[in-house]
Amino acid sequence: MERNRYTIEVTVRSRGYIYRAEKTGLDLDEALDLVVDSLSAQIRRNKKKLAKRFKNSNTADMFEPFGGDYEEEGVEDEQFQIVRTKKFPVFTMDVDEAVLQMNMLGHQFFMFRNIENGSINVVYRRRDGDYGLLIPEDK
Repeated sequence: MERNRYTIEVTVRSRGYIYRAEKTGLDLDEALDLVVDSLSAQIRRNKKKLAKRFKNSNTADMFEPFGGDYEEEGVEDEQFQIVRTKKFPVFTMDVDEAVLQMNMLGHQFFMFRNIENGSINVVYRRRDGDYGLLIPEDK
């Protein structure tokens, strides 16, 4: 809570997809309502995209807990356009060195090969000024 405001952060993992929302409101109920609305919109958008991709498959059953059909008004069909592709070497280093490299470059994230396990990891700067580490997980 920051000065009469409540922030709710929710991460939902379901069937290989991750939905995340963080909202702030004047009271707890308002913040919770905003998070639920945001997560619902994300699920609707992804359901529409999956339904288009797997037109002949049974995707409606997969999303039945969320109400089935999502041809609602106001839900835009987002198009993603890759406007730049960049290749660069990925060096092997430890997490501390990766954070130093990221800071020296002035970036918000940095990809590297972790010396401990050989996997590709990403360190990033969080909004609160701390750092985060993304580690791939086999499914």
